[in-house]
Amino acid sequence: MVLVQFKKCTKCQGDLLSDGDEWRCLQCGRYYYPPNTQLHPEPGCYGENSEVGNVNVRIEGHRRALVSWWERNKKIIACIDRGMSNKDIAKEVRRSPDTISKIRVELVENRASASE
Repeated sequence: MVLVQFKKCTKCQGDLLSDGDEWRCLQCGRYYYPPNTQLHPEPGCYGENSEVGNVNVRIEGHRRALVSWWERNKKIIACIDRGMSNKDIAKEVRRSPDTISKIRVELVENRASASE
């Protein structure tokens, strides 16, 4: 079942789509995590076997997010690589030109970080 919350994005006032237990803005791509997600762990919880303190878990999570981003935007990236304009890409994939522009900027950043 797909869940949508209209005009709930705090960044762009866009529509949020349920993505598992997370929400993602359809317009700007911002992610919203469940309220019980622990952003700041309790003091002293960085035990040897603690997943919160395990850097490898964080790295793997970041890697999975990047893989997911590449997969979600595969068609748009192919159009960008072919030299198409944001307007033409937006028509082809039925997304806004602003969204295509943001993906283009993220693509440059992601390619730069991948080459490091």
